[in-house]
Amino acid sequence: MVAIILLMGRRILFLVGFLLAGLSPIILSAQQAVPFILNGSSIEESCSCYQLTANEKNQAGSVWNKNLIDLSESFNYVFNVFLGCADVGADGIAFVLQPVGTNLGGNGSGIGFQNIIPSIGIPIDTYQNVENNDPLYDHIGIFKNGDLKIGTANTLAYPVQALVDSPNIEDCNWHTFRITWDAQAMILSAKIDSVPRVQVHLDLVKDIFGGNPKVYWGFTSATGNQSNVQKFCTFVKADFTTAENQNFCAPADVDFVDRSTSTGNEVTWFWDFGDGTKFNGENPPPHNYPEPGSYLVSLNLKTSDGCTSDTVTTDLAIYQTDAKTGNDTIVISGQPFQLHASGGEYYQWSPAEFLSDPTIADPVASLNGNMQYILKAYLSEGCPTYDTINIKVYKEDLGVSVPNAFSPDNNGINDRFHPVITSISSIEHFEVFNRYGQKVYDSQGIGQGWDGTFNGNPQPVGTYIWFIKGRDYLGNPHSAKGTVVLIR
Repeated sequence: MVAIILLMGRRILFLVGFLLAGLSPIILSAQQAVPFILNGSSIEESCSCYQLTANEKNQAGSVWNKNLIDLSESFNYVFNVFLGCADVGADGIAFVLQPVGTNLGGNGSGIGFQNIIPSIGIPIDTYQNVENNDPLYDHIGIFKNGDLKIGTANTLAYPVQALVDSPNIEDCNWHTFRITWDAQAMILSAKIDSVPRVQVHLDLVKDIFGGNPKVYWGFTSATGNQSNVQKFCTFVKADFTTAENQNFCAPADVDFVDRSTSTGNEVTWFWDFGDGTKFNGENPPPHNYPEPGSYLVSLNLKTSDGCTSDTVTTDLAIYQTDAKTGNDTIVISGQPFQLHASGGEYYQWSPAEFLSDPTIADPVASLNGNMQYILKAYLSEGCPTYDTINIKVYKEDLGVSVPNAFSPDNNGINDRFHPVITSISSIEHFEVFNRYGQKVYDSQGIGQGWDGTFNGNPQPVGTYIWFIKGRDYLGNPHSAKGTVVLIR
């Protein structure tokens, strides 16, 4: 093994290579990428994806983010990794934190991580190196200072099988690789395909980096006498939801909650609320939708990698009801009649008395007294509105009161004979006859009433016959007759 240190002014480039049989030391060249530095065999395949090694022997590739991160703050990085298709391939990839520089790497069994000091790495090792006490299966562990020999003081989390359900991760498939640092709890952990694999509790800043919280992060990879294509992609996924117990009834103030995940820190969020308004930022203020309708809300984001996520959209439905019961009405006592509701999906009438079913739109009612009903119209999403209807109830009769006597003596008391309306809508005819059948009074409507005269002549004391014809408030015809005594 050869370690090469180049002093360039105040900048130290620590280049690590491995001497394999008949090979010269490997000096890794740096390429400029934003925001990544690429070394050795690594190439950028797309905005967010990098190939560390081709399916060739004796390759070494590394990719470092050129921006220092602060370990006094937590991070939660998600990557997609590809470890190749050959089960006998080599050698794996490693996620590494180190403060030395961005031109580091190497080939062979060290997976490009060996002898980087100080450092901490989480390698996915795909080749059994007996000298390192490697198990038969592809494994993942946590090591410091580039020492991959299992069982030394530098083994911080003893290796376990990389995939919980398979000994082989060189399966020609992409796998998610999540690295989490909880700065408060001081726990560094890793998951593969959302399954926890390894973790360690330690003070990274103090115990590994001598009190320096600023480090670079990146991936290293290598091949030796065996090979595999080995890649990683930074991860960016836009996602959002609405607040718990959100009201979607117009007018609605909707709280949107960002749930996006990415490698590194998002730079810009691009919200489109579907009504012509937009917002750039992680947490938009509550957005007002004054009118019901369907709004296509979308979000995408641009990360510090310079990559843009796919746009995630949702159809946001804002609802509204408009409860209607119709106009106030008049009905006949005891006769069934039907109420009519509109403007909602579900209904509730109150009070429930005298109704066939207070939970349907058109219940049948039968009343013997005046009533006011309150209608609640609502949807499965809620959004209740209310309306009322007043119902006046009349008894089923002529609806008039007729005196049985009157005295047309011009004393201002009971001088005229006429009916008094109680519940009838209109009187079509009111007639009075003497005992000979002669009509002495005729009025369409109530009129002023009979004054006891006929053709200007006072009529004698006696009994007279009256007849009334009219219609009730439902338009039904009614008639009645009786007698009245003329008194002088």
